[in-house]
Amino acid sequence: MSRASLYGDLFFETILFEKGEFPLLELHVERIRRSAEIMEMELPEHFSVDYLNEFLVNSIPDPSKIFRLRLVIRRAGLGFYAPVQNKAEFEAQLIGSLSVGLNVKVGEKLANQELPKVAVFNKYYKPCHSLSNVKSGNALIYVMALKWAKEMGLDDVLILNEYKRICEGGSSNVFWVKNDEWFTPPLEEGPVDGVMRLKWMSMKRVTQKPCSIEELRNADRIFLSNSIQGMKEVAFVEVN
Repeated sequence: MSRASLYGDLFFETILFEKGEFPLLELHVERIRRSAEIMEMELPEHFSVDYLNEFLVNSIPDPSKIFRLRLVIRRAGLGFYAPVQNKAEFEAQLIGSLSVGLNVKVGEKLANQELPKVAVFNKYYKPCHSLSNVKSGNALIYVMALKWAKEMGLDDVLILNEYKRICEGGSSNVFWVKNDEWFTPPLEEGPVDGVMRLKWMSMKRVTQKPCSIEELRNADRIFLSNSIQGMKEVAFVEVN
């Protein structure tokens, strides 16, 4: 096991390959740059969209299919907690093929529509600082939250921040709609700086504001977003 894997000194991108391309690659590159700056890692001087596209496409066995990849960016070198260098190294991992691609559309709400169920996980809380915006190797809160959700028969989970406000889903950002207005928690509330979050905010007028449990409970619609599934509508439920 590498030093970076042992101490969680890494971050990663989950990237979709669809219709012969990586549809959100520019947003992934921008987030990689922001994450590397926060974690004080040194990216290659030639790092760019073209560089990353060439690096990733070698992992695609069949360009006609839809694939999910994980790109791991870790701090290179040996050592213990204190790193001996700050250069970033990359590893592409093919996770598997998918039958459905990215959903970047939201239709009308249908009567009696059965939606995936989500509830609030309140055993642990996520801190509100810039490291929380990084999709890092420190994922224990998500592991514990999704473990709990599975035990409770839920489809996903809502994570609370240190102020006991909702900041995100188990592997997603959260949006809600009230009176035809879109909302999402700001990065200062502790969510991961999601790629699909940025994509949706470029397509819609979205107000960033803290999200109390009560606010989400009273929302007209709730959506979870990530770079693989796109936008997924969910139903808020109460769990004792």
